[in-house]
Amino acid sequence: MNWIFNITALELQLKKISFFWWCFSWSSLAVFFISVFETVAGEQGLSQDFIKSIPPELAKSVNIGNNYLEQIESFISGQFLTFYLLIGGIYLTMVGINSISGKIQNGQILEYIFRPYTRSQVFIGVYLSNLIFIVVSNFIVTISLFLSAEYLTDQSDISLNYFIFFYLGNILLQFFFLNLGLLFGLLVASGKQVGIGIGMVVASWFINNILNLTDLPKALRFISPFYYFDTSLLSSDFALDNFLSILILFMAIALSVASYYKWRFRDIQV
Repeated sequence: MNWIFNITALELQLKKISFFWWCFSWSSLAVFFISVFETVAGEQGLSQDFIKSIPPELAKSVNIGNNYLEQIESFISGQFLTFYLLIGGIYLTMVGINSISGKIQNGQILEYIFRPYTRSQVFIGVYLSNLIFIVVSNFIVTISLFLSAEYLTDQSDISLNYFIFFYLGNILLQFFFLNLGLLFGLLVASGKQVGIGIGMVVASWFINNILNLTDLPKALRFISPFYYFDTSLLSSDFALDNFLSILILFMAIALSVASYYKWRFRDIQV
């Protein structure tokens, strides 16, 4: 079983720079957003006037509630989480695309095949490194948010449940986008995967927000991956929607299985 450790360790070594900058950037932004909240939290009149000026449908779509500028959890959902979901979706889709397909294009995949490792071993090792990236990076970002909220604000009733479900929700959504990118990279012609992949993520993000602003049938919301992370429920009840969470988990697993079988029969000539 040494092959698992060898491939996973090599992949993590290749990801160490991107891992550092990803965690450092978002941890720094966490401190920045919490500092902004602390600056404006005392302006009660400004808070209410600002919230009342926003159309209710728009406020709901971007997680702005009545306590948006008074409760740190609501502020994180309305500001930090909005950007983190979109950029995280884009980034993990790119990671998925480059995990196998990118290595085929630049010839790195041959280093594994010639060692030799089987295709199944390569897939499992690369996959595990991506899972470790998601789990550890989200833990660091979530801890940075929690500690910033704990020590940089005067709020005494900070909810630990909020940050636990913040962590789990982001892992689920990024896990889905990782597998989506992995399959997409193996299906689409080289040179087009990244551009089209980013376009799909951004489009799905806008679709989710547009559907929240309109009276279109609720069933249409299922077409956007962002719908499955119910951020409004996270903000109000400090919880996740169990049904949606299980559903996106199974969809991510289905994508990973499809990616594995596509990889087994993929031509690796470069």
